[in-house]
Amino acid sequence: MNTNTLDLNTLLKFYDTIFQNSQSGMFVSKWDGKLIHCNDSFFRIFGFDSKEDIMSSTTWSCYENAEERNRYLEILELKGEVKNYILTAVDKKGEKILYELNSNLIEQNGEKYIAGNVVELTHLELSKVKQAYQQKIYQDLFENSLEIIQSFDAEGRLLFCNKTWHEKLEYSAAEIPALNLFDIIADEYKEHCGAMFMEVIAGKSFSNIEVEFVSKSGKRVMLEGNIVPLFVNGSLQATHGFFRDITDKKLAIDKVLEQEKLLTAIFDTLPICLYVKNTNGAYLHANRYMEKTLGSNIVGEKDDQVFDSEVCSILKSTDLLALETPENVVTFDIELNNGEFVRNYICGKKSFRNEDKAQNQIFGFAIDITDNFDANKKYNEEITEKNNELRKINSELDRFVYSVSHDLRSPLLSVKGLVNLIMGFDVLDSDIVNCLKLIELSVDRLDATILDILTYSRNSRTDLKIETVNIKEIVENTYNDLNLLNSFDIDFIVYMQDCESLNTDKLRIQSVIRNLISNSIKYRREDGVRPLVKFTCIRKADFYEFEISDNGKGIAYEYQANVFDMFFRASSDSIGTGLGLYIVNEIVQKLGGKISLVSEPGQGTSIRIALPILEQKQSN
Repeated sequence: MNTNTLDLNTLLKFYDTIFQNSQSGMFVSKWDGKLIHCNDSFFRIFGFDSKEDIMSSTTWSCYENAEERNRYLEILELKGEVKNYILTAVDKKGEKILYELNSNLIEQNGEKYIAGNVVELTHLELSKVKQAYQQKIYQDLFENSLEIIQSFDAEGRLLFCNKTWHEKLEYSAAEIPALNLFDIIADEYKEHCGAMFMEVIAGKSFSNIEVEFVSKSGKRVMLEGNIVPLFVNGSLQATHGFFRDITDKKLAIDKVLEQEKLLTAIFDTLPICLYVKNTNGAYLHANRYMEKTLGSNIVGEKDDQVFDSEVCSILKSTDLLALETPENVVTFDIELNNGEFVRNYICGKKSFRNEDKAQNQIFGFAIDITDNFDANKKYNEEITEKNNELRKINSELDRFVYSVSHDLRSPLLSVKGLVNLIMGFDVLDSDIVNCLKLIELSVDRLDATILDILTYSRNSRTDLKIETVNIKEIVENTYNDLNLLNSFDIDFIVYMQDCESLNTDKLRIQSVIRNLISNSIKYRREDGVRPLVKFTCIRKADFYEFEISDNGKGIAYEYQANVFDMFFRASSDSIGTGLGLYIVNEIVQKLGGKISLVSEPGQGTSIRIALPILEQKQSN
């Protein structure tokens, strides 16, 4: 038997002695917290009077809250052990205590057990723990700060830098020992920073300084921050620097300054008076052109120190209006008279908030329009003269139209009457009859031309007279009148949909319908196909659509773009005046509508008109 080997009973007794006499609270429990075994120190730590007293409870009652208990169990289940875990406990009296826990997870026969020990922390130990906690908190704050934090010794060697420092300057932890402060400072800042560093290690602090660092890859980082020295017992331990990256801010500021410089240049060089004034009427800024115009610098002065009372009154009232309606630009005219010359200006002003949004300011401009004013005056005089001439011409045109209507048509109708009378004689031979028919045809053409001229003049020179009109009645009467004058055999179809009656100008719409139906009849086919003319009117959402279509001769493609031109005829054998479709187009435009044409040579023509729905009393 080996004398150095203890038998099992002796060994168990040895471990039990350690278990019972340990200053640490030792325990074994089930996973649900039910205690299986514990020593005296364990129940004393948690304020129980005896082992039996605590055995009737569970370890769960020793935790301050369920969240802390569950967090501990998650770690134990994940790792199988928990080392140096500091918890806040509640003893039997409900007082909080701080203890350190070490435990292991034991699984046996499908069940989980926890074996461990707890140590109550003394006040000294508690202070150390709190200090460690605080140190960890500060370390976490520095490490995860968005600011660049760094510490250098008196020789410029880097002692500490946080994660943001590494990210911005791109150096790894392994490269830190070889770095010196002046390795990362941009060349143009080194002399200034060197002098500042000497003052820091002598005990001086600096705030809101700007410095530019250079990263490992050569990227420049503009920083703004503070530098403070750390002394212990009169000896410098380190210099601490706390910086924020202002690279983007600096670029933005530089860009704003460039824009401001550009705007200032524009402000001063524009040949327009520009100014900014406060609500008291004092001028804060005025450009050079305004100074030149007024002959002095008016910054700091008020309106009554610069202008006469009449102008001041206008400026004061428009200032108030600009302040009351900041969403609008207030415009007005003024006249400046200094005794030697008179200048006219068109002006404008608008209120806005200044940078701190504490007070309104007014931005204004004044444009010298004297030359334009004189030119406009001369132009207006010329316009007035031309208008007078135009009135005279219109008056003469009125007399001409009256003359055409009465002095020209009357002889023509007399000639036509005499021709018809002569053609009634039985003694006339065929040659004379043919000549008389040619005369009658010429008279009809001339009379039609005169009627078209009268229609055009009436359309262009008279206002619209809107009234309720029966379109179906106008269409049927027009067809019957044309058939009565010159009998013809055609199929005539009328289709109406919600537009038998509508509001429009009766005389004008009659002229349009008569012209279009007359054209469809005049240019009907003569190849044996039965002629067809169809009139359609349909009411749409906000307009009426008319369509006059036929199966007649049609219009050659090369002429279709010109059919609405004045005096245009598609061929030399056309029997019209060349004014019909032109007048139709003019009337449609007068009524606010649109007209279009589609024609297939030898197959027929379709003309479509869209007229707006008008109120009965509308006039133009």
